[in-house]
Amino acid sequence: MISQNWFLTDRTRFSVIDFNDKKYMICFSNTVRREIIFVEDVQTGKRALPLPNEKNMLNETLIENLIGRI
Repeated sequence: MISQNWFLTDRTRFSVIDFNDKKYMICFSNTVRREIIFVEDVQTGKRALPLPNEKNMLNETLIENLIGRI
């Protein structure tokens, strides 16, 4: 069962960035294994998830690749 207060555990962080005149929200884990969980277009709500081999990456190149997949 998922805790109703999952968002209060400080295990995820959210950041909004500007890229090519659009806003994207990045959700990433705030635990020992820092990884991107998803990137979302703020206007459309479309999301891109990292592939399994990209899970442990947290860098600008991966963020740009995920934005390109949206």
